[in-house]
Amino acid sequence: MSMPILATIIVSALLLMTPFSYYLKLKKVEKGFQSPSFSMKDINGNLVSLSDFKGKLAQIDFWATWCAPCMAEIPDLKKTEEYFAGKEIVFVSISIDNQKESWKKMIEEKEMRGVQLFADDPNDPFIKAYDV
Repeated sequence: MSMPILATIIVSALLLMTPFSYYLKLKKVEKGFQSPSFSMKDINGNLVSLSDFKGKLAQIDFWATWCAPCMAEIPDLKKTEEYFAGKEIVFVSISIDNQKESWKKMIEEKEMRGVQLFADDPNDPFIKAYDV
């Protein structure tokens, strides 16, 4: 077998493995699987963990102040929170912003409700598990 053919076979195999590896990674967090846990600080500096919401449905949203689609979905998130008010569901918004002050300012400006958390570690295992 010539070197160019062997190189093509190796590259093709690597390209096929990459989507499969990605699939296996995300399979760990699909419907029916237990979510990885997290511990992050809220806007008041309190440590909040996923286990704090045991027995409730948790809707988790990742967002950032610099993300235009994230900003556009805030009104719909507010309507959803209103619709489910009084139910056993908690809305958790996790910011992946780089600057905590920008995050705090946006929460106040947009009058965001729910549990507002700041992911100050981009390598947090929870963030990585959901490939954010």
